[in-house]
Amino acid sequence: MLREEEAGEGWTERTGVGPSLVAASAPGWEISVSGRTGGESPNLLQAMLLEIESVEGAAVPEAELLRAVAEVWNPDFGDVVDGAERDALRGVGARVARPAVGRIGYLSPARAALVPDELRTVCTPLPTGGVLLDIAPPGAPDTVAAAHLRLRDAGALEPLPKPMDRSTL
Repeated sequence: MLREEEAGEGWTERTGVGPSLVAASAPGWEISVSGRTGGESPNLLQAMLLEIESVEGAAVPEAELLRAVAEVWNPDFGDVVDGAERDALRGVGARVARPAVGRIGYLSPARAALVPDELRTVCTPLPTGGVLLDIAPPGAPDTVAAAHLRLRDAGALEPLPKPMDRSTL
């Protein structure tokens, strides 16, 4: 089906596709998945965004979801972040499409090797060779921003060079 669309729509292999899916079931719950994948551009990251809106007070297995994505997809980095944490990260220089971590983060093997000693206690090694970082509980944007700065200063959040010659650090 994708091949048919590619031929019929003038889709280019260089930019890939940007699929999105939204599912709403019980009142107060909505899951949105979007991303960019399949392209060969040396300037565009392969990316996925999983956004979950839940009933207030509901437990969402954030770390487990990020772990599952990391183990299946083996990305360069990933994070769990809310609006206040995103604002705090922007306040310390984090930008869209650049490596970052939120209150929970994933770093690929080469990035994991650069995690400073003081943050090793929040790391869980994964079968990918990367690590899952459990940095802070919800509601601690200053802690998230401080960890981001420490990881950035250690080189663990260095952006890939452009044009990119690989998909992970």
